[in-house]
Amino acid sequence: MSEIDLKQFFLEQVRLFEHFPADKVDDIVSQGQLASYEGNEAILETGDDSKYLGVLITGHAEISVTDNTGTRSVLSQLGPGDVFGVMSILTGERLSADVIAGNRCYVLLIPHAVFNAHILTNPKAIAYLSRLLLDRMRNMSLDIVAGQTPSAAKSDDPYALSLVTGQPGKVVALNVGLSQIHFGIYDTKDMGSDVHGIVDNADPAVVCITVMVGSQVKTQMREPFPISELFRVMQEATHLLGDAFTFHPEDVTAVGHRVVHGGSKFSSAVVITPQVIAEIEALSVFAPLHNPVNVEGIRMAMKQLPGVPHVAVFDTAFHQTLPPYAYLYGLPYDLYKQEGIRRYGFHGTSHRYVSLKAAEVVQRPLGELEVVSCHLGIGASLCAIDHGRSVDTTMGMTPTDGLIMPSRSGSIDPAVMIHLMQHQGMSPEELSSLINTGSGLKGISGISSNIHDIETAASNGHHRALLAHKAFCYQVRKNIGAYVAAMGGIDVLAFTGDVGETSATVRSLACQGLGYMGIKLDEEKNRNLGLVGSHAIISADDSPVTILVITNDDERLVAWETLRAIERNQLLLEARAEDAPAIPIEISAHHV
Repeated sequence: MSEIDLKQFFLEQVRLFEHFPADKVDDIVSQGQLASYEGNEAILETGDDSKYLGVLITGHAEISVTDNTGTRSVLSQLGPGDVFGVMSILTGERLSADVIAGNRCYVLLIPHAVFNAHILTNPKAIAYLSRLLLDRMRNMSLDIVAGQTPSAAKSDDPYALSLVTGQPGKVVALNVGLSQIHFGIYDTKDMGSDVHGIVDNADPAVVCITVMVGSQVKTQMREPFPISELFRVMQEATHLLGDAFTFHPEDVTAVGHRVVHGGSKFSSAVVITPQVIAEIEALSVFAPLHNPVNVEGIRMAMKQLPGVPHVAVFDTAFHQTLPPYAYLYGLPYDLYKQEGIRRYGFHGTSHRYVSLKAAEVVQRPLGELEVVSCHLGIGASLCAIDHGRSVDTTMGMTPTDGLIMPSRSGSIDPAVMIHLMQHQGMSPEELSSLINTGSGLKGISGISSNIHDIETAASNGHHRALLAHKAFCYQVRKNIGAYVAAMGGIDVLAFTGDVGETSATVRSLACQGLGYMGIKLDEEKNRNLGLVGSHAIISADDSPVTILVITNDDERLVAWETLRAIERNQLLLEARAEDAPAIPIEISAHHV
């Protein structure tokens, strides 16, 4: 937009300036700041000081808030000529909502001093802003009332983290993988009877099934079986725990399925339909080892339990709020547009849960927190969660990117792959095996992918084990610092996953030297942590940043997302029913 077009735009399309002479508008614009924002980028954020009144010039944006459950509600859609930051600039209070760019936006930011000098003195402009403020406050109030779902409104569960519902029964969470099937069975009335199970079929000759409830663990060895027999096998295995914990398919009220890759299509968990299955299958190009077996599990469960809702919970969904500059690779843009090659991120359900639990622990609204979540397990990733939104994450188009992991390489120079193909004659299959199962802690140490084996060997003087451990912790610490920079601050640092929950040394080294960022670990709390309940605080009493260890339970998180998706779907159906036009009924003699 040329300078002349810009002047004409402000005079003709911005209602705020309707009653200003042209020279006054020029004066205001010349003292403002012109800025551009990419899609999903925050223009203004909840909790920030009132500094600007904004005018949208091109693109579209939305004013939205994040509630305690992490659900984002849109209060107002903004188009060219619309004004934002009104409530804060008029009241002097901190921002109570986010302004998020929907696509590439060009905006004018009018500083507070310029607003006071030129706009606050114009009665008609203030009248316009006051009416706008009242309309948006009304929308916010209506949205808050409408958003008070039964689970979120409970005073004893303000963050809706419970699986308790009004409908008695069992929610089953399935994570069907190539060599293992993980499952969880959750009673919606009795949270003390959660059953967890692992079906390990890595050995083609025998299947090992482990089931757990509380401290009770039972193991069963049996011959391999087809996926169609899974529910029968689950019933037999859980019977070992006693009649009270035996799985009965007829008790199931909902089934949640973990799906690794949802691409750009899915931004949240969804109730499964034939169209959803087709889209998951199409995304197998990005996760050929995962999505096909995920679909196989979905088809089996839907066939055996056709009368209950089934929900797909995507590893990638939480990260759909990443702005383009965070998810694009330095490749030709056409490869992104045509092939979908970009950073997608994984562990989304875990990172979302961590942010909610962190908000609950520190007793602050999720929408004003900056959280760095460290999911450190068999797969490892960090996530920058800014005001409830994932804005960056270490994993990429696949789960191999990012941190050094127990057996995955993490980020490497792409030319390394070309070198190995040219000089070692390695095939794509061999390269895939190398970077996914023969690298990381295992590859550097030459000992094991288990962090505790590595730490034991390192303490006994094994140099490569010590080197592997240092490399892993260094990358975690480096990325924590990067994400503090990306968000411009941090309120909570959280560790979860098998490694994050059990290795005091990893946590200690990950926090080492970050005191200047306000990250101060209490070494005694950290070393003496022991078995964690739902969470533990390990930061020093004077630490500006709260450091948490949060217990991860992947299957429980799938069940939690499942209930939220069913609830959203039901509200949507009810809203559509209310909006549907009444159908006149013709009464004939047969009806009398």
